[in-house]
Amino acid sequence: MRTAPHSEVLRHASLAITHCGHGVTIKTLAAGVPLVCLPMGRDQLDVAARVVHTGAGVRLDQGAPSDEIASAARRVLADESYRDAAQRIAGAIAEETAGDLAVEEIEAVLAAAREEVVA
Repeated sequence: MRTAPHSEVLRHASLAITHCGHGVTIKTLAAGVPLVCLPMGRDQLDVAARVVHTGAGVRLDQGAPSDEIASAARRVLADESYRDAAQRIAGAIAEETAGDLAVEEIEAVLAAAREEVVA
């Protein structure tokens, strides 16, 4: 079976239509691509709500008919505010992942502990 990494596919995408699982959603937003969300349950409902809240996409019921999905896709593609929101989130993700936050936090804890020992 041949596969393609999300990062390779998403850099060419204008829109993602997805169940809004955490993995595919974060990869899509990291690429600055807006979404049409069709969550089916579990955490997908909360993830879709956050996408809508940030303006990076719209949510439909999982059983939405194809014409409703197509209409939502056209709406998201036509309204640049969805892409703008997705790209804003992509910038925040890039900024957060530019450094190794775990290392920074560990170093801060160690520095604070050293200061306590010296004092």
